[in-house]
Amino acid sequence: MQQRISIVIPCLNEVETIGTVIKKIVARAIPGLEIIVADNGSTDGTLDLLSSLPVVVVKVNHKGYGAALMGGIKAAQGKFIVMGDADDSYALEEYESFIEPLENGYDFVIGNRFIGKIEPGAMPLLHKYLGNPVLSFLGRKMFRLQIGDFHCGIRAFRKSSIQRLGLKTFGMEFATEMIAKAALFDMKIAEIPTTLRRDGRSRPPHLRTWRDGWRHLKFMLAYSPTWLLLYPGLLLILSGCALMTIDTFSEISIFGNPVGVMGLIASILSISVGLLLLVSASLFQVLIYRNLKSINLRTISQIHHILSLPITKYISLSAQIAVTVWFGNLLQSWINGELTTLGEIQRIKFGLLFLTVTSMNFLYFVYSFLVYFLDKELLHDQNTNE
Repeated sequence: MQQRISIVIPCLNEVETIGTVIKKIVARAIPGLEIIVADNGSTDGTLDLLSSLPVVVVKVNHKGYGAALMGGIKAAQGKFIVMGDADDSYALEEYESFIEPLENGYDFVIGNRFIGKIEPGAMPLLHKYLGNPVLSFLGRKMFRLQIGDFHCGIRAFRKSSIQRLGLKTFGMEFATEMIAKAALFDMKIAEIPTTLRRDGRSRPPHLRTWRDGWRHLKFMLAYSPTWLLLYPGLLLILSGCALMTIDTFSEISIFGNPVGVMGLIASILSISVGLLLLVSASLFQVLIYRNLKSINLRTISQIHHILSLPITKYISLSAQIAVTVWFGNLLQSWINGELTTLGEIQRIKFGLLFLTVTSMNFLYFVYSFLVYFLDKELLHDQNTNE
């Protein structure tokens, strides 16, 4: 018979606090409760202490916060799993408040320390006022979530739901991976207030502010091609087009020096990189889909929508007709020897404008078919799998 609830605690050299955490949980244990400590190689006497406590010890050889949790989750027998730290900073003994939303149909429950309580000295000021708020804000935007605390360490979830996510990261970014992939799978996520207490350790925490913060951000960007690639790509294309238009038909000066052809080169580079980012956004989305098997294909659908807009087609066609007619007249004038008044630089500018617009429209034509194919085929594939 399957256990109803499992509490999974990742642990590395927590002899000072793990006993207190376990005793608090046991004091409020209900029938069917399982306590798992996923030990990541403790050498400070933690294992000796745990041998006298009513817990299941799972030894995880691969180092890392995520590795320890994956080992503990894999071993858990419970239908519902609660996870929390071994440093006594979270009230794991109040686990039942996290189980209630799961029983009401939610897949994932996370605490929020900012709508709950953060005791004085429990969180470094840099984390409280910069790290957590900024990363949580970016996470909400990238994954369209209404979660105020992306990195709260106490969470609960259905084991069947967490197994669908294919979690892979071994470090601290595991906390972000859980939420991001739950969002990509359209899981129901609840958030409840929780309290962060001062931990009971005398040593520094395992968390490294800048290193682990970058890992969280890197993961979010990698799994959000819309923000990493699509929006920057569109911005570069629009900026490049604007710069090319202005520089072709007028003289731009920076610090009193004329930009000349350099402005055209910069605009071509901007447009080229922008187009590359758009293509990469689609490919990233395909890779994410193939990896996770079931997600919202938002980026490809967004690009397909943009390319299918009538105004996008009108702008593309109008620009091509305009530069073709204009360049044809320019070419005819050159053949007739009538360009003696037009400077060499201006001729180069006009030629580059024609080539760039033509190349962009050719890529637009080919890319629109690629995105159409990806949008239709992958969405059909997704609907078939469901």
